[in-house]
Amino acid sequence: MTTAYDLRCRECGKSYGVQPLSICDDCFSPLEVVFDLDYARTRFTRQAISQGPLNMWRYRALLPVADSYEPQTPAGFTPLMKAPRLGAHIGARNLYIKNDAVCLPTLSFKDRVVAVALANAQAFGFDTVGCSSTGNLANAVAAGAARLGLKTFILVPSDLEPAKILNTQVYGATLVRIEGNYDHCNRLCSQIADRYNWGFVNVNLRPYYAEGSKTVGFEIAEQLGWRLPDTVSYTHLDVYKRQVYSALLSLEGEKAIALVANYLEAGDDLAAEAAFALADMRTREALAALIDRLRAGVDTWFGSVLFSAIALTLSLIHI
Repeated sequence: MTTAYDLRCRECGKSYGVQPLSICDDCFSPLEVVFDLDYARTRFTRQAISQGPLNMWRYRALLPVADSYEPQTPAGFTPLMKAPRLGAHIGARNLYIKNDAVCLPTLSFKDRVVAVALANAQAFGFDTVGCSSTGNLANAVAAGAARLGLKTFILVPSDLEPAKILNTQVYGATLVRIEGNYDHCNRLCSQIADRYNWGFVNVNLRPYYAEGSKTVGFEIAEQLGWRLPDTVSYTHLDVYKRQVYSALLSLEGEKAIALVANYLEAGDDLAAEAAFALADMRTREALAALIDRLRAGVDTWFGSVLFSAIALTLSLIHI
C-alpha cells in the first residue's frame, strides 16, 4: 500500500486505493477500509493512545486519515458511567452506561462518524458536502461542515418535523425538502454525487463514515482498563452495534466462549457473530460448531466494515 489503508471490495477483493467511492464497479458489493496491519501495529499502542487528545482522535492509528491530518472536530471520548441502582434493578452487578448524548458538537453519536467522513472530504478536495437524513445526521454534518468551512446541502423528506432539523439551519446548511421518503432522498444524493464533485457522508464517503463507529468500542475497552465487558447492549441500530463489537480490542478464550454463548442464548446472532470473529484462532476453532448459527444477518451495508475491523483487531489483539 502507498498509504496506511485502502478501499477494497468485500466480495471480490478488488483494490480501489483511497478515493470517494462506496461500491465495487465489478461486482457491485460494498467497499470497506482495509488497513496496513504492520504499519498500524507500530502506532496503535497503549502508550501512544494515552498520549493522544481526549477525544476519538486518540485512536487515529485505526481510523482512515492521513498521518498529517490535524483534527478539527473534538468528538467522542464520552463518559462511561457506572449505574449501580439501575444495575441492581435489572440484576447486573457491574452495569455501565456509555453516554454519547454528550458527544460534541451536536450531542449525538453521529458526530463520530461525520468527523471521519468530513476529514476524508477535505482530503479529497470537496468544497461541498451533504447527506440524506431524518434528523441527527443532518445536524452533525451541518455543524462539522461549518467548523471546516465547507458548503453544505442536506436532503430531508418534506414531511420531517421541523424540530428535528432546527440546528441544521442554525449552522447555515442549505436544507432541501424532497417530496418522498428517506429512500428517495438517498437515491437523489447518489445521483448528485455521481454528477457533481460533492461529498455525501452516507453515499460516496460511506466507507470512511462507517469507520467512525468503531471509536465507541475503542473507548469502552480503554475506559474499562483494556478489559472486555461480559456483554454490550446497544440502543442504536444493529448495523452500528456490530461496528462497536468489531472494535473491542481483546478477547480471552474462555471469556469469548461465554460471550458468544450469552448472545446466542439471548437471540442476538449479530452480537454473537462479532464476538466470535474477534476471538483468537484457538478459541475460534473451539467455537467452530457455532459457525452456521453465526452467519445470519451478515449482509448489511455497515456489516461490510465488520470484516476489515475484525482483521485489524485480531492482528493487534495483544497491544
